[in-house]
Amino acid sequence: MERQIPKDMQQCWDDGTRHPDPLKALDATKQFWPLWAQWQASLAREAMAGGATWDDIGRAMGTSRQAAWGKFKAAVEGDKELEMEKESERKIKETIREIQARGHERDRALAADRKHLRDDLRALDRKRAQERKELKQQIDELRGRLAQGRSRHRNV
Repeated sequence: MERQIPKDMQQCWDDGTRHPDPLKALDATKQFWPLWAQWQASLAREAMAGGATWDDIGRAMGTSRQAAWGKFKAAVEGDKELEMEKESERKIKETIREIQARGHERDRALAADRKHLRDDLRALDRKRAQERKELKQQIDELRGRLAQGRSRHRNV
């Protein structure tokens, strides 16, 4: 497989190795390293896509699998992680909407229950007031009879 070196990386290399002014050449090498890191990351992505492991990449870099993973994880798994984060965020937002909808439904049910309870309480208050009125009438009747009975006993 033949890989094409990116033009900006090739230009930095050429300037760093061929420029007659050493300061300009040095500046070109400074710009070269980030491009080189991107190049290595693309090679690591390619290797992983081809079935390589972090151990394999670490050995190729002359380092441990942990060091290779630390260096290239974002480049290799970055898109997956971003997709997973977006999916997780979408699920969380969906769950929040569902919870809010259930909360609104419970609020409506609670409001309806409160209204029914208030109506029931008012009806009970009316019934109790009516019963008190009836009991007062009965008491008044009984007191009236009692008074009549006493007055008959006095007259006899």
